Amino acid sequence: MELLNNRSDINIIDVRDNKDYERGHIPNASNLDIMQFGSYGLLKELNPAATYLLYCNTGLRSNSLVRILQGMGFLNVYILRNGLLDWTPELLSGQDDAKKPF
Repeated sequence: MELLNNRSDINIIDVRDNKDYERGHIPNASNLDIMQFGSYGLLKELNPAATYLLYCNTGLRSNSLVRILQGMGFLNVYILRNGLLDWTPELLSGQDDAKKPF
């Protein structure tokens, strides 16, 4: 995915629960468990002018959050299509960049 290659200005956010995040996540991703009570209040702290890539296991939760953020005026919000379904353990640990599913 060209969006991530050589770009340090993209904020990667894992919207799964903390346990799933701890089991494996995309390198440099932050965790925002959108199913946790009060997590939507944290959205106000995000910069609407920044670029975000959101992901979950299948893309359902991240797609829902994209719609919410777009409704709040965020313009540069993307999802990882199919979530982490196409990622291998090596990719989640940052060990195998050659096979990223983009």
